[in-house]
Amino acid sequence: MTGGQNPKPTPAPGQWDQQSFSNTALLKTFSIYRCFMFPADSHCDNGYLLYRDFCYHFETETVKSWQDAEDHCTSEQGHLVSFHSEEELSFLTGIVQNSPTGISLWMGGHDAVNEGGWEWTDGSPFRYVRWAEGNPDDYFGEDCLSMYINDGYWNDDVCEYKRGYICKKRGEMLAMALYSEDRTDLMKNIITENTNI
Repeated sequence: MTGGQNPKPTPAPGQWDQQSFSNTALLKTFSIYRCFMFPADSHCDNGYLLYRDFCYHFETETVKSWQDAEDHCTSEQGHLVSFHSEEELSFLTGIVQNSPTGISLWMGGHDAVNEGGWEWTDGSPFRYVRWAEGNPDDYFGEDCLSMYINDGYWNDDVCEYKRGYICKKRGEMLAMALYSEDRTDLMKNIITENTNI
């Protein structure tokens, strides 16, 4: 130490030692990274139609048995369609009525496990129903659910029949944005506040 200089004071624990590093260097490198999740417009894969939170694929050119149709839907990360409200069914009925695949389309309902105990292949509750008059009747051991294209009413059907079908899967609902924000002004305030302690 040369004459007239005071020794460098040692800061108390937890206090700011502004001499120990360059404030300028710190200000140049201080950024905040933010990650936001925000709702975006839902979207569906090609060949699917969006309604609310779900995507629907109407297979009207290729016919399959009920199990083959379900297998196709699961290969697309979905299931044969399940219905839970009059609004959802009305939306789809308007589209189905233009279908060229005969009298009905496969849906995801079945009572193969327990006769009369209908369930959806996607595991959702089987509460909303719209049976055609006289159905379900289990005529010839009918265990699979189809929908008449002319009016949207439901029929228990023979699972081996070849029909068009409707797949349903959840649409993509979230988008994520990550960006860096220069917050030099915030760091200047922190330095100023801490040098005044």
